[in-house]
Amino acid sequence: MHLFLDISVVTVGWVMVASYIWSTKNHFSAERFPLGAKLVSAAVIGCALALSWTMAVADQPLPFALAGLALQGLSAALFWWAIAASRAARLRFVFDADRPARLLTDGPYGRIRHPFYASYLLFWTGWSLASASPSSAAIVAFFAFAYTMAAREEELNFARSPLADDYGRYRAVTGRFWPRLWDRSAA
Repeated sequence: MHLFLDISVVTVGWVMVASYIWSTKNHFSAERFPLGAKLVSAAVIGCALALSWTMAVADQPLPFALAGLALQGLSAALFWWAIAASRAARLRFVFDADRPARLLTDGPYGRIRHPFYASYLLFWTGWSLASASPSSAAIVAFFAFAYTMAAREEELNFARSPLADDYGRYRAVTGRFWPRLWDRSAA
């Protein structure tokens, strides 16, 4: 059972990494692939290799592996929901400095401003939890930092765009990575 679960975690992990790679070619667009996007992409491959190795050489407690696999599944659902909601928008790559052309509010964007980053954070948290390795906390911390910086940059791009007022209202009712539990505009 544990071996099957470990193989499942690693397989889902690599299927999601392949999904992210697919999205860079077929969903996101930009004139160039920004340096920050290249660094994050390299980190994705390196961290996936490290977590695969950890899963192969160490025993993981069953509750950790099950919880991690559940978070990976939740991540996949949010990722593909965000793909479906933003298909026509031709979103830019992470760390792209161009100003946004439109504001998405459908699908997961109705509750979360950055559903892709949220799905990535769920994914890395899930795989790291499943590995039951204390050192994998550094992976989660790295990606939390990287995606927070990317989200801040995107939000600054909105603030400097013609969509600034609309984005301000949208920001008041949505969470950055997790749904907001209350409406700040009512306060």
